[in-house]
Amino acid sequence: MARSVKTQRKIINTAAAWGIGLLIFFPILWTILTSFTTVLALLALFIFGGEVIRSFTFAMIFGVIVGTYSSIFVASAILLYFGVKRDWSKPDATTGNQFANIDS
Repeated sequence: MARSVKTQRKIINTAAAWGIGLLIFFPILWTILTSFTTVLALLALFIFGGEVIRSFTFAMIFGVIVGTYSSIFVASAILLYFGVKRDWSKPDATTGNQFANIDS
């Protein structure tokens, strides 16, 4: 009986880690795909839009690229700053945040 409980816990922890990994992966994927689609439309404007709109379109392309970079890499640094970790099954006294025991 103890073996099956241990196996069930391992499966649940693996499923939770897999789910957390997907929750992290899919927003990054959606961000990249949305940015790619936006840049495609802006490139069409840049190439076929004419001289009047070309500088504005270049600024928009630059903004989309910088925004995508910041939303992926700056957000991960903020998560590290707040102590969010990927494997919650291993307790670590040095990680976590100050709001963990707010009700105690």
